[in-house]
Amino acid sequence: MRFTESGRAVTSMEIGEIHLHAEALSAEVISHECCHAAAEWWRRHRADIVEIPASGGAGRVSDSEEEWCDVVGRLVGQMVDGLTDAGVY
Repeated sequence: MRFTESGRAVTSMEIGEIHLHAEALSAEVISHECCHAAAEWWRRHRADIVEIPASGGAGRVSDSEEEWCDVVGRLVGQMVDGLTDAGVY
């Protein structure tokens, strides 16, 4: 992760960059932008995002849905860790 002169946080991954502004950080913004990145990762590595089957109900989810949630969780975790290490979150 790096920061521009204006204070924007920039992190690079194989799927692109996520641009955030240090004065507009929230869990909602971080998770929203990470979902966009996860969707791009999914398109490149798995399948069309609409192919994630519906949950099986009663606390049961499909393997695809669980994998999607793992991708989003890892991205959000990396983003929060990087922002925390940089002292901006």
